[in-house]
Amino acid sequence: KTSNGESEKHSTQAPMLHFVEEAFDIYGHVGEAVARGTSQSTTADLNLHKILDRLLVLSFAAVEEAAGTMWASDGEQQQRGEKAGEASPPPSPPARPVNRSPDELAAMFSLLTVALRRSPALLINLSSGKDSFSRAVQAGTVAMNEKEVDASRSALIFLKTLADLK
Repeated sequence: KTSNGESEKHSTQAPMLHFVEEAFDIYGHVGEAVARGTSQSTTADLNLHKILDRLLVLSFAAVEEAAGTMWASDGEQQQRGEKAGEASPPPSPPARPVNRSPDELAAMFSLLTVALRRSPALLINLSSGKDSFSRAVQAGTVAMNEKEVDASRSALIFLKTLADLK
């Protein structure tokens, strides 16, 4: 532990993201069935869907705070009028996005990978209304070049899982 309170605060978020990942691994199929409307949903199923949705929204909020400019960097460029396929060249090394918490970033991409496998409709259609999934994909493309191996690897696996969706 460091004497910096912020680092200690962020050190507790990776285990929380792993908990959400386990919840999706176990209950994601129920959230997916409700999101797709493929079966007659019980009240318990609807409540579970709401819980999973809320857990994802809160996870996105946690990682946006912990990851520094890494999570929002491409989204900020696109807000200036660029389309996803027209992103400008990567910034010079001094202007490189800062990731204050590689552990949380790796944990979030691991969570997103499990959510894509178990409940893609729920993940893509989150209730947050902030287009969180799109920003996660953009952050994944940035994180592939991250010096932290776990964050880079987790981002790559997430993007590969997304590409493999049928």
